[in-house]
Amino acid sequence: MSVRLLVCLALVPVIAGCAASRDDSGSAACVSEDQPDILLEQDIIDFGEVDVLEQGEHFELVTITNQGSADLHISDLYIEDSAAPFKVSSVASVLIAPGASSQFEVIYDPSTRSMDATRVVVESDDPDSPAHVMLLGEGVAPGIVVSPSPQDFGEVTVGCEREQSLVILNQGSETLVVYDAAFAGQSSLGDELVFGGLEDGNGDDAGLLTLAPSEHEIVWVSYLPLDESRDIATLTISSNDPWEPQLEVGLQGIGAYHDTRLDSFEQPTEGAIDVIFALDTSGSMNTYASSVFDNLEAFTTTLLGEELDFHVAVTRSDDGCINGSDIWVDASFASSDVGPTIETMMNLAGAYASNTERAFTLMEATLAETGSGGCNEGLVREHAVLNLVGISDEPEQSANAWSHYLTLFQSYKSDPD
Repeated sequence: MSVRLLVCLALVPVIAGCAASRDDSGSAACVSEDQPDILLEQDIIDFGEVDVLEQGEHFELVTITNQGSADLHISDLYIEDSAAPFKVSSVASVLIAPGASSQFEVIYDPSTRSMDATRVVVESDDPDSPAHVMLLGEGVAPGIVVSPSPQDFGEVTVGCEREQSLVILNQGSETLVVYDAAFAGQSSLGDELVFGGLEDGNGDDAGLLTLAPSEHEIVWVSYLPLDESRDIATLTISSNDPWEPQLEVGLQGIGAYHDTRLDSFEQPTEGAIDVIFALDTSGSMNTYASSVFDNLEAFTTTLLGEELDFHVAVTRSDDGCINGSDIWVDASFASSDVGPTIETMMNLAGAYASNTERAFTLMEATLAETGSGGCNEGLVREHAVLNLVGISDEPEQSANAWSHYLTLFQSYKSDPD
Protein backbone atom coordinates (compact mmCIF):
# COMPACT_ATOMS: atom_id res chain seq x y z
CA MET A 1 0.00 0.00 0.00
CA SER A 2 1.36 3.31 -0.92
CA VAL A 3 1.06 6.41 1.25
CA ARG A 4 0.53 9.79 -0.28
CA LEU A 5 1.74 12.86 1.66
CA LEU A 6 0.00 16.20 1.20
CA VAL A 7 2.34 19.05 1.94
CA CYS A 8 0.80 22.57 2.35
CA LEU A 9 3.08 25.53 2.07
CA ALA A 10 1.93 28.91 3.42
CA LEU A 11 3.44 31.57 1.29
CA VAL A 12 3.77 34.86 3.17
CA PRO A 13 4.51 37.78 0.90
CA VAL A 14 7.22 40.12 2.14
CA ILE A 15 6.62 43.75 1.24
CA ALA A 16 9.26 46.26 2.12
CA GLY A 17 8.10 49.05 4.38
CA CYS A 18 5.02 47.19 5.68
CA ALA A 19 4.33 45.48 8.95
CA ALA A 20 1.81 42.66 9.08
CA SER A 21 -1.04 42.98 11.55
CA ARG A 22 -4.47 41.50 11.95
CA ASP A 23 -7.66 43.35 12.42
CA ASP A 24 -10.55 42.25 14.61
CA SER A 25 -11.96 40.00 11.84
CA GLY A 26 -8.70 38.12 11.54
CA SER A 27 -7.86 39.54 8.16
CA ALA A 28 -4.32 40.56 7.52
CA ALA A 29 -3.61 44.32 7.24
CA CYS A 30 -0.61 46.34 6.12
CA VAL A 31 0.41 49.67 7.87
CA SER A 32 3.00 52.06 6.42
CA GLU A 33 6.00 52.92 8.63
CA ASP A 34 6.43 56.39 7.01
CA GLN A 35 5.63 58.96 9.73
CA PRO A 36 6.25 62.68 10.44
CA ASP A 37 8.53 63.51 13.33
CA ILE A 38 8.37 67.04 14.77
CA LEU A 39 11.43 68.75 16.22
CA LEU A 40 11.28 72.16 17.96
CA GLU A 41 14.80 73.54 17.88
CA GLN A 42 14.26 75.51 21.12
CA ASP A 43 13.22 73.78 24.32
CA ILE A 44 13.10 77.02 26.32
CA ILE A 45 13.03 80.74 25.52
CA ASP A 46 13.98 83.17 28.30
CA PHE A 47 13.26 86.81 27.46
CA GLY A 48 14.94 87.96 30.67
CA GLU A 49 14.08 91.40 32.05
CA VAL A 50 11.88 93.55 29.85
CA ASP A 51 11.12 97.19 30.76
CA VAL A 52 7.36 97.57 30.44
CA LEU A 53 7.79 101.30 29.71
CA GLU A 54 9.78 100.61 26.54
CA GLN A 55 7.96 100.99 23.26
CA GLY A 56 7.67 97.95 20.98
CA GLU A 57 7.34 94.22 21.49
CA HIS A 58 10.04 91.63 22.17
CA PHE A 59 10.00 88.48 20.05
CA GLU A 60 11.93 85.29 19.31
CA LEU A 61 11.69 82.94 16.32
CA VAL A 62 10.88 79.27 16.88
CA THR A 63 11.89 76.77 14.16
CA ILE A 64 9.85 73.62 13.50
CA THR A 65 11.68 70.86 11.61
CA ASN A 66 10.15 67.68 10.23
CA GLN A 67 12.75 64.98 10.74
CA GLY A 68 10.37 62.19 9.79
CA SER A 69 9.69 60.44 6.46
CA ALA A 70 6.14 61.75 5.87
CA ASP A 71 4.61 65.21 5.60
CA LEU A 72 4.02 67.00 8.94
CA HIS A 73 0.72 68.80 9.37
CA ILE A 74 0.52 71.55 12.09
CA SER A 75 -3.06 71.58 13.37
CA ASP A 76 -2.88 74.14 16.20
CA LEU A 77 -0.54 76.58 17.89
CA TYR A 78 -1.32 78.45 21.12
CA ILE A 79 -0.10 79.75 24.51
CA GLU A 80 -0.96 77.33 27.29
CA ASP A 81 -1.79 80.11 29.81
CA SER A 82 -3.93 82.61 27.91
CA ALA A 83 -3.54 85.19 30.71
CA ALA A 84 0.26 85.33 30.37
CA PRO A 85 1.63 88.30 28.36
CA PHE A 86 2.86 86.10 25.50
CA LYS A 87 1.48 85.81 21.96
CA VAL A 88 2.32 83.61 18.99
CA SER A 89 2.12 84.37 15.30
CA SER A 90 0.82 81.92 12.74
CA VAL A 91 3.19 79.29 11.31
CA ALA A 92 4.80 80.25 8.03
CA SER A 93 3.63 76.90 6.59
CA VAL A 94 1.32 74.40 8.26
CA LEU A 95 2.50 71.63 5.89
CA ILE A 96 6.15 70.71 6.35
CA ALA A 97 7.74 68.15 4.07
CA PRO A 98 10.29 65.62 5.38
CA GLY A 99 13.56 67.38 6.13
CA ALA A 100 12.00 70.84 5.73
CA SER A 101 11.41 73.55 8.36
CA SER A 102 8.95 76.33 9.15
CA GLN A 103 8.93 79.14 11.72
CA PHE A 104 6.66 81.17 13.97
CA GLU A 105 7.20 84.10 16.37
CA VAL A 106 6.76 84.20 20.14
CA ILE A 107 6.06 87.73 21.40
CA TYR A 108 6.54 88.92 25.00
CA ASP A 109 4.82 92.20 25.92
CA PRO A 110 4.40 92.64 29.70
CA SER A 111 2.24 95.55 30.86
CA THR A 112 3.24 95.55 34.53
CA ARG A 113 5.70 94.11 37.00
CA SER A 114 5.52 90.33 36.79
CA MET A 115 7.39 87.01 36.67
CA ASP A 116 5.89 85.14 33.73
CA ALA A 117 6.15 81.46 32.78
CA THR A 118 4.07 79.30 30.44
CA ARG A 119 4.46 77.09 27.35
CA VAL A 120 3.84 77.26 23.63
CA VAL A 121 1.83 74.22 22.55
CA VAL A 122 2.26 72.87 19.00
CA GLU A 123 -0.25 70.24 17.93
CA SER A 124 0.35 68.16 14.80
CA ASP A 125 -0.11 64.70 13.27
CA ASP A 126 3.16 63.53 14.83
CA PRO A 127 2.20 60.46 16.93
CA ASP A 128 3.97 62.08 19.89
CA SER A 129 2.02 65.36 19.56
CA PRO A 130 1.78 67.87 21.14
CA ALA A 131 5.23 69.46 21.41
CA HIS A 132 6.13 72.30 23.77
CA VAL A 133 8.50 75.23 24.24
CA MET A 134 8.93 76.68 27.73
CA LEU A 135 8.58 80.50 27.90
CA LEU A 136 10.04 82.70 30.64
CA GLY A 137 10.14 86.49 31.12
CA GLU A 138 10.17 89.19 33.75
CA GLY A 139 8.37 92.50 33.32
CA VAL A 140 10.25 95.24 35.17
CA ALA A 141 8.70 98.63 36.01
CA PRO A 142 8.51 101.27 38.72
CA GLY A 143 5.90 100.71 41.39
CA ILE A 144 4.56 103.44 43.66
CA VAL A 145 3.42 102.80 47.21
CA VAL A 146 2.20 105.56 49.53
CA SER A 147 1.62 105.08 53.25
CA PRO A 148 -0.29 105.65 55.34
CA SER A 149 -3.25 105.60 53.03
CA PRO A 150 -5.73 106.92 53.93
CA GLN A 151 -4.14 109.72 55.96
CA ASP A 152 -6.13 110.68 59.07
CA PHE A 153 -5.25 113.97 60.78
CA GLY A 154 -7.69 113.36 63.61
CA GLU A 155 -9.14 116.33 65.47
CA VAL A 156 -7.38 119.68 64.89
CA THR A 157 -8.24 123.02 66.49
CA VAL A 158 -9.88 125.45 64.07
CA GLY A 159 -7.32 127.95 62.81
CA CYS A 160 -4.37 125.73 63.72
CA GLU A 161 -2.28 123.75 61.24
CA ARG A 162 -1.11 120.17 61.64
CA GLU A 163 1.51 118.54 59.40
CA GLN A 164 1.83 114.80 58.94
CA SER A 165 4.21 112.75 56.86
CA LEU A 166 3.57 110.45 53.92
CA VAL A 167 6.11 107.91 52.73
CA ILE A 168 6.41 107.41 48.97
CA LEU A 169 8.22 104.16 48.13
CA ASN A 170 9.35 102.72 44.80
CA GLN A 171 8.73 99.00 45.21
CA GLY A 172 9.40 98.36 41.53
CA SER A 173 12.54 97.46 39.61
CA GLU A 174 12.90 100.64 37.52
CA THR A 175 13.24 104.35 38.37
CA LEU A 176 10.01 105.93 39.63
CA VAL A 177 9.24 109.51 38.56
CA VAL A 178 6.48 111.44 40.36
CA TYR A 179 5.23 114.09 37.96
CA ASP A 180 2.52 115.91 39.88
CA ALA A 181 0.35 115.99 42.97
CA ALA A 182 -3.07 117.58 43.20
CA PHE A 183 -5.75 117.91 45.86
CA ALA A 184 -9.48 117.64 45.32
CA GLY A 185 -11.98 118.25 48.08
CA GLN A 186 -12.61 120.85 50.74
CA SER A 187 -10.08 123.67 50.66
CA SER A 188 -9.23 123.51 54.34
CA LEU A 189 -7.71 120.06 53.95
CA GLY A 190 -4.42 119.46 52.16
CA ASP A 191 -3.80 123.12 51.45
CA GLU A 192 -0.06 122.60 51.06
CA LEU A 193 2.15 119.75 49.84
CA VAL A 194 5.94 119.76 49.75
CA PHE A 195 8.10 117.21 47.90
CA GLY A 196 11.71 117.40 48.98
CA GLY A 197 11.54 121.17 49.18
CA LEU A 198 9.66 121.58 45.87
CA GLU A 199 6.13 122.90 46.10
CA ASP A 200 3.47 120.70 44.60
CA GLY A 201 2.13 121.29 41.12
CA ASN A 202 5.13 122.30 39.00
CA GLY A 203 4.25 119.38 36.71
CA ASP A 204 7.33 119.57 34.50
CA ASP A 205 8.80 116.54 32.75
CA ALA A 206 11.66 116.38 35.22
CA GLY A 207 9.11 115.46 37.86
CA LEU A 208 8.69 116.46 41.46
CA LEU A 209 10.48 113.39 42.72
CA THR A 210 12.71 110.63 41.33
CA LEU A 211 13.22 107.39 43.25
CA ALA A 212 15.48 104.44 42.44
CA PRO A 213 14.17 100.90 43.12
CA SER A 214 13.56 100.38 46.87
CA GLU A 215 14.22 104.09 47.55
CA HIS A 216 11.68 106.16 49.50
CA GLU A 217 10.99 109.79 50.30
CA ILE A 218 9.11 111.41 53.18
CA VAL A 219 6.76 114.22 52.13
CA TRP A 220 4.55 116.44 54.24
CA VAL A 221 0.86 117.23 53.99
CA SER A 222 -0.79 119.86 56.17
CA TYR A 223 -4.34 120.29 57.44
CA LEU A 224 -5.75 123.70 58.39
CA PRO A 225 -9.42 123.47 59.41
CA LEU A 226 -11.37 126.69 58.89
CA ASP A 227 -14.52 125.68 60.68
CA GLU A 228 -15.99 123.05 62.96
CA SER A 229 -16.64 120.20 60.55
CA ARG A 230 -15.32 116.93 59.12
CA ASP A 231 -13.15 117.49 56.05
CA ILE A 232 -12.53 114.88 53.35
CA ALA A 233 -10.20 115.25 50.37
CA THR A 234 -8.20 113.21 47.88
CA LEU A 235 -4.53 113.57 47.03
CA THR A 236 -3.83 112.31 43.50
CA ILE A 237 -0.18 111.51 42.77
CA SER A 238 0.75 111.10 39.09
CA SER A 239 3.78 108.98 38.22
CA ASN A 240 5.25 106.67 35.59
CA ASP A 241 3.96 103.56 37.37
CA PRO A 242 2.26 101.76 34.43
CA TRP A 243 -0.10 99.86 36.69
CA GLU A 244 -1.26 102.84 38.75
CA PRO A 245 -0.30 106.07 36.94
CA GLN A 246 -2.64 108.11 39.16
CA LEU A 247 -2.57 106.93 42.75
CA GLU A 248 -5.27 108.35 45.01
CA VAL A 249 -4.67 108.85 48.73
CA GLY A 250 -7.64 109.63 50.95
CA LEU A 251 -7.28 112.47 53.47
CA GLN A 252 -9.59 113.23 56.37
CA GLY A 253 -9.66 115.40 59.45
CA ILE A 254 -12.01 117.10 61.88
CA GLY A 255 -11.97 120.80 62.71
CA ALA A 256 -12.90 121.47 66.33
CA TYR A 257 -12.97 124.52 68.58
CA HIS A 258 -10.61 124.41 71.53
CA ASP A 259 -13.06 126.27 73.72
CA THR A 260 -16.09 128.56 73.48
CA ARG A 261 -16.35 131.86 75.35
CA LEU A 262 -19.01 134.56 75.34
CA ASP A 263 -17.78 138.16 75.54
CA SER A 264 -20.27 140.88 76.42
CA PHE A 265 -19.61 144.58 75.86
CA GLU A 266 -21.89 147.31 77.12
CA GLN A 267 -21.82 150.32 74.83
CA PRO A 268 -22.90 153.79 75.84
CA THR A 269 -25.81 155.18 73.83
CA GLU A 270 -24.76 158.81 74.09
CA GLY A 271 -22.89 160.89 71.55
CA ALA A 272 -22.10 160.38 67.87
CA ILE A 273 -20.05 157.50 66.47
CA ASP A 274 -18.41 156.82 63.09
CA VAL A 275 -17.59 153.15 62.38
CA ILE A 276 -15.48 151.98 59.43
CA PHE A 277 -15.02 148.26 58.78
CA ALA A 278 -11.97 147.36 56.66
CA LEU A 279 -12.81 144.02 54.99
CA ASP A 280 -10.36 141.38 53.75
CA THR A 281 -11.81 139.93 50.50
CA SER A 282 -9.13 137.32 49.76
CA GLY A 283 -10.20 133.88 48.55
CA SER A 284 -9.97 132.24 51.97
CA MET A 285 -12.56 134.72 53.26
CA ASN A 286 -15.23 133.23 51.00
CA THR A 287 -16.01 130.74 53.76
CA TYR A 288 -16.96 133.59 56.08
CA ALA A 289 -18.61 135.99 53.61
CA SER A 290 -22.18 135.08 54.51
CA SER A 291 -21.49 135.25 58.25
CA VAL A 292 -19.71 138.62 57.93
CA PHE A 293 -22.63 140.08 55.97
CA ASP A 294 -25.22 138.78 58.45
CA ASN A 295 -23.35 140.26 61.40
CA LEU A 296 -22.65 143.63 59.76
CA GLU A 297 -26.33 143.93 58.88
CA ALA A 298 -27.39 142.94 62.40
CA PHE A 299 -24.89 145.37 63.95
CA THR A 300 -26.06 148.30 61.85
CA THR A 301 -29.77 147.50 62.29
CA THR A 302 -29.22 147.37 66.05
CA LEU A 303 -27.71 150.87 65.98
CA LEU A 304 -30.70 152.01 63.95
CA GLY A 305 -33.07 150.70 66.59
CA GLU A 306 -31.28 152.57 69.35
CA GLU A 307 -31.91 155.93 67.64
CA LEU A 308 -28.20 156.78 67.73
CA ASP A 309 -26.26 159.37 65.73
CA PHE A 310 -24.01 157.11 63.69
CA HIS A 311 -22.21 156.53 60.39
CA VAL A 312 -21.35 152.94 59.36
CA ALA A 313 -19.32 152.07 56.26
CA VAL A 314 -17.46 149.07 54.87
CA THR A 315 -14.26 149.61 52.84
CA ARG A 316 -12.53 146.97 50.70
CA SER A 317 -11.01 148.74 47.63
CA ASP A 318 -7.36 149.75 47.28
CA ASP A 319 -8.26 153.40 46.59
CA GLY A 320 -10.20 153.59 49.86
CA CYS A 321 -13.43 154.70 48.18
CA ILE A 322 -16.63 153.18 49.59
CA ASN A 323 -18.52 151.15 46.97
CA GLY A 324 -21.98 152.32 45.97
CA SER A 325 -23.90 155.57 45.90
CA ASP A 326 -24.33 155.62 49.68
CA ILE A 327 -21.00 156.29 51.41
CA TRP A 328 -22.40 155.43 54.83
CA VAL A 329 -25.49 154.11 56.58
CA ASP A 330 -26.99 156.43 59.20
CA ALA A 331 -30.14 156.90 61.28
CA SER A 332 -32.08 158.13 58.25
CA PHE A 333 -32.10 154.67 56.65
CA ALA A 334 -35.07 152.33 56.69
CA SER A 335 -34.15 148.97 58.20
CA SER A 336 -35.02 147.26 54.90
CA ASP A 337 -32.34 149.32 53.11
CA VAL A 338 -29.51 148.43 55.48
CA GLY A 339 -28.79 144.96 54.05
CA PRO A 340 -28.61 145.96 50.35
CA THR A 341 -26.40 148.94 51.16
CA ILE A 342 -23.97 146.84 53.25
CA GLU A 343 -23.92 144.20 50.50
CA THR A 344 -23.02 146.86 47.90
CA MET A 345 -20.23 148.17 50.11
CA MET A 346 -18.79 144.67 50.57
CA ASN A 347 -18.85 144.13 46.76
CA LEU A 348 -17.99 140.44 47.09
CA ALA A 349 -18.33 139.91 43.34
CA GLY A 350 -15.58 142.43 42.65
CA ALA A 351 -11.98 141.57 41.83
CA TYR A 352 -9.54 140.84 44.65
CA ALA A 353 -7.79 143.95 45.89
CA SER A 354 -4.06 144.26 46.53
CA ASN A 355 -4.69 145.34 50.11
CA THR A 356 -6.43 142.14 51.17
CA GLU A 357 -5.11 141.10 54.60
CA ARG A 358 -3.92 144.74 55.07
CA ALA A 359 -6.66 146.34 57.16
CA PHE A 360 -4.46 149.23 58.37
CA THR A 361 -3.56 150.14 54.78
CA LEU A 362 -7.24 150.07 53.78
CA MET A 363 -8.13 152.31 56.72
CA GLU A 364 -5.37 154.75 55.78
CA ALA A 365 -6.62 154.99 52.17
CA THR A 366 -10.24 155.39 53.28
CA LEU A 367 -9.53 158.15 55.82
CA ALA A 368 -7.42 160.02 53.26
CA GLU A 369 -10.58 160.42 51.14
CA THR A 370 -12.82 161.77 53.92
CA GLY A 371 -11.72 165.40 53.51
CA SER A 372 -13.18 168.07 51.25
CA GLY A 373 -13.42 166.81 47.66
CA GLY A 374 -12.56 163.20 48.60
CA CYS A 375 -14.70 160.26 47.48
CA ASN A 376 -15.61 159.63 51.15
CA GLU A 377 -16.23 163.29 52.07
CA GLY A 378 -18.37 163.63 55.20
CA LEU A 379 -17.89 160.04 56.41
CA VAL A 380 -15.76 161.08 59.40
CA ARG A 381 -17.18 163.86 61.57
CA GLU A 382 -15.11 165.94 63.99
CA HIS A 383 -17.61 165.66 66.87
CA ALA A 384 -18.01 161.83 66.55
CA VAL A 385 -15.94 159.07 68.12
CA LEU A 386 -14.00 157.26 65.36
CA ASN A 387 -14.06 153.45 65.44
CA LEU A 388 -11.88 151.44 63.02
CA VAL A 389 -12.42 147.66 62.75
CA GLY A 390 -10.45 145.20 60.60
CA ILE A 391 -12.05 141.89 59.57
CA SER A 392 -9.71 139.16 58.26
CA ASP A 393 -8.84 135.49 58.66
CA GLU A 394 -5.10 136.21 58.43
CA PRO A 395 -2.54 138.19 60.47
CA GLU A 396 -2.27 141.90 59.67
CA GLN A 397 0.21 142.39 56.79
CA SER A 398 0.40 146.16 56.26
CA ALA A 399 3.86 147.52 55.50
CA ASN A 400 4.38 149.67 58.60
CA ALA A 401 4.35 148.95 62.31
CA TRP A 402 1.05 149.25 64.19
CA SER A 403 2.38 152.28 66.08
CA HIS A 404 2.75 154.16 62.78
CA TYR A 405 -0.92 153.65 61.94
CA LEU A 406 -2.10 154.46 65.47
CA THR A 407 -0.39 157.85 65.31
CA LEU A 408 -1.77 158.42 61.81
CA PHE A 409 -5.36 157.58 62.79
CA GLN A 410 -5.21 159.76 65.93
CA SER A 411 -4.14 162.70 63.75
CA TYR A 412 -7.67 162.85 62.32
CA LYS A 413 -8.98 163.99 65.70
CA SER A 414 -8.19 167.12 67.64
CA ASP A 415 -8.62 164.96 70.74
CA PRO A 416 -6.69 161.68 70.14
CA ASP A 417 -8.59 159.97 72.96
